[in-house]
Amino acid sequence: MNELIKCSHLEKSYQDVSVLKNFNYTFGSKGLYVLFGNSGTGKTTFINILLGLTNFEKGTIYFNGKQYINMVHYEDIAKYISYISQDSYFVDYLSVYDNIKVCSPNSSNNEIEKVLQQVQLENKKNIYPNKLSGGERQRLAIAQLLLKKKKILILDEPTSSLDHKNRDLFFQIINALKEKVLIICCTHDQKIFEYADSIINFNSLENYNQIEKNNDKNTNHQIIVDEVQQIKGSILLKYILKKDKYKNREKKSAFFLILVFLISLLLCFICFGYKEKLLQSLINRYSVNMVKVFCSIEEENYCDNILQKYNSTYKIYNYAENIPSVEDEVVDGSSSAIYFDPTLLTLPSEKQRFKISDSILYGKYFEQPNQVMLGYKLAFSISEEPEKLIGTELEIALPDGNENFIITGIFNEFSPSEINYLKSVYNDLAFDSYMYINSDYVSKYLYDEQLGFNEEGDLKSTVLTVYFDNTKDLYKFYKDYVNKDPRISGISANDFINGFVEYEQDIELAKMIFYPLVICVTAVSVLFYFQIQKIELIYNKHISAVYQYYGFTTKQIEYANILYSLINILKKYMISIVLAILVSNLVNMVIEYHNILEFKLFMIDYKVIILMLLSLSIFSVFLSLVNQKKVQVKGWFNVLKERSDLL
Repeated sequence: MNELIKCSHLEKSYQDVSVLKNFNYTFGSKGLYVLFGNSGTGKTTFINILLGLTNFEKGTIYFNGKQYINMVHYEDIAKYISYISQDSYFVDYLSVYDNIKVCSPNSSNNEIEKVLQQVQLENKKNIYPNKLSGGERQRLAIAQLLLKKKKILILDEPTSSLDHKNRDLFFQIINALKEKVLIICCTHDQKIFEYADSIINFNSLENYNQIEKNNDKNTNHQIIVDEVQQIKGSILLKYILKKDKYKNREKKSAFFLILVFLISLLLCFICFGYKEKLLQSLINRYSVNMVKVFCSIEEENYCDNILQKYNSTYKIYNYAENIPSVEDEVVDGSSSAIYFDPTLLTLPSEKQRFKISDSILYGKYFEQPNQVMLGYKLAFSISEEPEKLIGTELEIALPDGNENFIITGIFNEFSPSEINYLKSVYNDLAFDSYMYINSDYVSKYLYDEQLGFNEEGDLKSTVLTVYFDNTKDLYKFYKDYVNKDPRISGISANDFINGFVEYEQDIELAKMIFYPLVICVTAVSVLFYFQIQKIELIYNKHISAVYQYYGFTTKQIEYANILYSLINILKKYMISIVLAILVSNLVNMVIEYHNILEFKLFMIDYKVIILMLLSLSIFSVFLSLVNQKKVQVKGWFNVLKERSDLL
């Protein structure tokens, strides 16, 4: 005898009313077994016991050789059983085709198409179940049954909502299937008797001890374990993700969360990398190609060996930083008399090196070593007609004696961007009031044993202005040597960001405000979002029940829901990242075009992006676990019955 299901001395009662008493029956591995009888005789109770939906007081049930006492564990037997009740249950956000595919993921497209034709739903495959009639929904359930390829089919009033034509179709399908699988059908429809292999009359069930005659001589009941293909939980995620495309899906909370992520990222981008932002702005926006360098006088060839590694071969002696201070004095004379300032600013003799060399109001750029240029305000302080100063001589007191220089040009009033260019070497000065000397003239001091260095404490260094042809080389050199000790490294790049210290204070204040705000607002928003998810899980509890009905285990459903929540959060976060980068670049372009700020307002902070990504992932998984534990689906069939109006 090949026993697939064996009931031994089974008893079940409700409030002292016996429904099953000493019930003994053995079901073979195939054939159609009909449970027949009046309402209230225990047919549905017996099916619920077999499905693990209700317990029993006494007796034993054997499923494929495994013993169950008091209650069958549904998740143990789900891999063997397909169940169709008088009501049909589907996932509302999946199409007809997907509702079939999720039940039988190993079925090919051709197999699904053939089954859809068989149940006459081939023209309905792309619509949602709530658009089907009662008969069409039952036919969809039959299509699922045909493709699940389970070894046991349990049917509860399967023809109750079918018309005559669909009922005949159903009986034809059942009659063909009974040759391969075990079918247990509970029904009032006596039409099924002509197809039945055995009829169990529940009207006279007391001490029922009928043993089914089994013609299946060659089948070992244990082989079913090897033949059954369990549904993998990883498949479920693919279909749960489709709920985002369902038109009835709530979308306001998702939009709100994207907006919060976007604002949080933008606030972080404002606070991040003040010096880096300014450095990039000075180099790229203001075309800075020079940097002030402190070179140890003990370094051979004035640091040429180091600078050559960064492709810089042009340097000039920085007069203002190296020449010792002297008392201001008045140089006698008439129109050419000016107050001498020992901090003459040195400009390169090669015009192409100086990026704003064309910003000249009168005259021209250096052509001879003994020429000087005047700032706009300085020129007008000397003469009301500064254009007449061009070509005149000017005596300047230098540390090694007075020298006569020819005024060759007068600069225009420097614009904010030009001032920023000059600040990269000289910090914040009143550049329009300064005088500019030719680097060729002061190059003699570079090798002077007394005047060729700047001495601060025990450090002796020559201050140079070094020029780069390539901004990448300048950037790399600056990053490698900024604020290094020349006594150790031989060379040090001046931190020209110090000229913009007022912005640094503003940024530091913004950090103190924005960072805590970002953390709090983001955390609260994610909590709010997951609270909405929890409410949605509670409201859509029947969906998880449907997936259990389809054959997925509780753990598989929980795991898929956790992954769905994680993917959902990260998807919104990725959208926010793209939007934040686009907004940042757009605002930076507007700021640069209208010269609103001296540096980019936003700078992409990849560390913050990654940190938020990791934090959101951990937070999301934790909150999903909490939600899943609070919204566990227990008694999935009762959930389906309670929420049949939603299905």
